Amino acid sequence: MKKSFFIVLPVSVGMLMLTMSAGWGVFLNIPSLLLSVFLSLLLCLNTFSPYEILGYFSIAFKKDTSDLRKIKNGIHFFSLLQSYLILSAIVSFVMGIIIILVHTTDPDAYFPGLAVALLVILYSLMVILVITTPFKSGLRRMQEEIE
Repeated sequence: MKKSFFIVLPVSVGMLMLTMSAGWGVFLNIPSLLLSVFLSLLLCLNTFSPYEILGYFSIAFKKDTSDLRKIKNGIHFFSLLQSYLILSAIVSFVMGIIIILVHTTDPDAYFPGLAVALLVILYSLMVILVITTPFKSGLRRMQEEIE
């Protein structure tokens, strides 16, 4: 994992902000964020301790190739987090669609409800794109250098 990650990420987010005409307030929804990202992190806490999780981020940045077992566990953590993000996005999206269908008598609630259901998928995909994929690929590169 290169230190340029902290430069590329804000530049990418800034470019996205410039292209959004609706404003960022449309994309902020705390329940959707809790359902997708924090649910996935909580599920990961069943397998990994917070100390281990922070260690895997640290290994990726420091390029600490001294312990192959920790590198493999880090790859496993980021793969597991990615799987949980995908599953929580699907489950939350289906829950949102069910809530929309329950309120079929109010057509004005369709589009806001659909927007919330789609935000869950967006949050999960953004975490996968910005966090799990770069860290997992950095750890895999380190693993290949050792082996």
